[in-house]
Amino acid sequence: MALRDGDAAAALVEHEKRFSRRIGTMLDGLFDRAGHRPALRGTELATLLGAMTRGIKLDRGIYAMGGVDDPLSADQVARALEGLFRSVG
Repeated sequence: MALRDGDAAAALVEHEKRFSRRIGTMLDGLFDRAGHRPALRGTELATLLGAMTRGIKLDRGIYAMGGVDDPLSADQVARALEGLFRSVG
């Protein structure tokens, strides 16, 4: 919808900015406590995670419309993210 409606796009952008700031602050704290300096700031990593999430959802919808099973399960995504954050601690 946001691709076809400017108002919806503006609302989504504001939502995503708030999400990235909020999650980014938490991620920065996590990395600070772990004594790690990641390649991306927390807000940048949160933005990346949001984009990945939207992409995964879009792919799932495309595969479903094509009558094909999604090759990337929710469990695989969860394990990948868990591995990423476990490597920090």
